[in-house]
Amino acid sequence: VLSEIPLAVLGGKGDNSTDNLLIFNVALASDAEVIVLGEGVYRTSGEILIGVKQKKIRGAGQKNTEIKTTATTGNIIKFAPAAPSVGNEFLANCGISNLTLGVIDTTFTGVGLYLEQTSGFKFDNVSTLSILRGVVVAGGQLNQFSNFILSAAGSTASTIASSGVMEFIPTLNSDGVTYQNPFTCEISNFSIGGSFLADCAIYITAADGLNFSTFYIGNAKNNSVHFDMNSVDENLIAVNFTNGYFDGVSDTTGTVNGVRASSGGTKAISGINFTNFFLANYTGQGFSLGDDVGSFNISSGTISGIPSWGINATMDTNSILLVSDMDFVNNGTDAGKGHISVNQSRMVKISDSRFDGASGTGSAGIKIV
Repeated sequence: VLSEIPLAVLGGKGDNSTDNLLIFNVALASDAEVIVLGEGVYRTSGEILIGVKQKKIRGAGQKNTEIKTTATTGNIIKFAPAAPSVGNEFLANCGISNLTLGVIDTTFTGVGLYLEQTSGFKFDNVSTLSILRGVVVAGGQLNQFSNFILSAAGSTASTIASSGVMEFIPTLNSDGVTYQNPFTCEISNFSIGGSFLADCAIYITAADGLNFSTFYIGNAKNNSVHFDMNSVDENLIAVNFTNGYFDGVSDTTGTVNGVRASSGGTKAISGINFTNFFLANYTGQGFSLGDDVGSFNISSGTISGIPSWGINATMDTNSILLVSDMDFVNNGTDAGKGHISVNQSRMVKISDSRFDGASGTGSAGIKIV
């Protein structure tokens, strides 16, 4: 069994000209666990599909190795189990590292990396360029994402509704089997920017244990939101954000919210925690919390420079909103707005927090409606 094989041995060329798709397929059919790419730009004309466990692609660094598609739709790389009809089937111990995913045609509307029901996947030191949907995680468990940069800047594709530069969604296969929601994933040391035409930077419709840490999310435009939780079809529980900077950036043509959570259906959003963060420079609301949001904790952070509400909660009667050790600075400069607005028919606790800066005409620091 070969532990690894250089793509160049099979005729692969990083000359930004040769179509390497068939060569990738040959490499994936070999016994090698790791396909090694040297420096260069490796063009492909279609999807690199991996359906066998313990397959990895490793480059020579984000700045040195790029897989670049000439397609305008589809996925650049997809990992999915070969037997999707089995509800608990996982594609285990795969990964990609030390490379960049890019496009030739900036109208590309596909996905950089699509993961379907993977387990133990490792995504490390990878970047995506000019791709609206950089990474999509459909189901799966115990996946790790670290040291990455996802950028939609430079894309000229049409706006993609209900999408994110990074997505966590359930999987419904053609045979009707729904896999579990994305379960126990670690996402750390990352930056997401240029979410100009995607609906948001991070889009989550299903989750059971996602941990985001040490990150920067910036550059939103065109009526988008940076972090969107929408549990229409599946439950969304236990999502944690810590040590992050949400930067709305003021040069926008539309209303941009920082964080939005709303079910829109009968499924729950619960056990959501934001701690040790800085959220600023949005043209809409800092946090917009809507229907069917169960428990939401916001602590040890700063919300600053929000013209509308820093936190606007219109949650259900059985919901719990906890706000503690927070700094609210210069929010609510629009008339009738302020730092926090909540509906009175819920459990709300606001403690050990500081409020500073002028609110709009006719507003208050905290408003109970």
